[in-house]
Amino acid sequence: MGFQHSGNAYWIQIEFNGMNTELIFIIVFACFGSFLNVVIHRYYSKESVIFGSSHCPKCKYKIKWFDNIPIVSWLFLQGRCRACKKPISFIYPIVEILCAFIGYSLFFSADHFFISGYKHDWSLSIALLSFFVFCGFLVITFIDLKSKIIPHRFLIFSGLNVFFIHFLTGNKSDSFMDGLIGMFTLAVSLAGVLWIGSLMLKRDAMGWGDVKMALVIGFLLGLNFGYVAIFTAIFTGAVFGLLMMASKKMKNQNYRNLEMPFGPFLALGTYLTFLYGPKLINDFFSILS
Repeated sequence: MGFQHSGNAYWIQIEFNGMNTELIFIIVFACFGSFLNVVIHRYYSKESVIFGSSHCPKCKYKIKWFDNIPIVSWLFLQGRCRACKKPISFIYPIVEILCAFIGYSLFFSADHFFISGYKHDWSLSIALLSFFVFCGFLVITFIDLKSKIIPHRFLIFSGLNVFFIHFLTGNKSDSFMDGLIGMFTLAVSLAGVLWIGSLMLKRDAMGWGDVKMALVIGFLLGLNFGYVAIFTAIFTGAVFGLLMMASKKMKNQNYRNLEMPFGPFLALGTYLTFLYGPKLINDFFSILS
């Protein structure tokens, strides 16, 4: 571990060598995912995220530390509360696994790291802030899936971390300006799509929370790669929607009024573009040619 000066920013650098280091980081990320589960659950219960011990949402049994180990405890208890034996949602280990995967990919995929049209010197500072951005998006994803709303507080949290990313890059003003342009252009574009979709479908095509999320995405990725993220989100959302419609049709269920939150696909599109932006563009044009 050491410090390196680059431009106006000081980077904290760590040499990632060996499987043990990677495993330690994965465990830490999974533990952070466990905290995100608390954030998601207590958003609905209105409980304090900081104060109050972990407990079963059904019987209020205080969970012991050995029953609170990310992923492992859920598997060991077979997805049930030790006290009341009622099911514990599979969402808990899913969030922990996703958080561990996101953290690992951000900290150990330096060759693919890309942000706002500028490939930065790899640093722990940028990786950590990027991880926090996507932690906010992960919370938004599961709240949007359940309630079809995107809370402002988590957008603000992710947006502040994007601002600090730009701040730490020192004198890279072009990157910051590209982020500002992308922020407003993407939001206006998505608002236009929302308006046109509402006219065509005669109902809301998406929520204004998605437009606000586009502000953060544009600020993070800039104009060009912001559009890559949006198109990736639309493509993955369309594929998933068609699969859902086909599934409902096969079960003779009504599929015409199928509603899907768009926030999770925006988060996925942003994540893929953030890591693989140039590659996504090259693959797209290679398909066209």
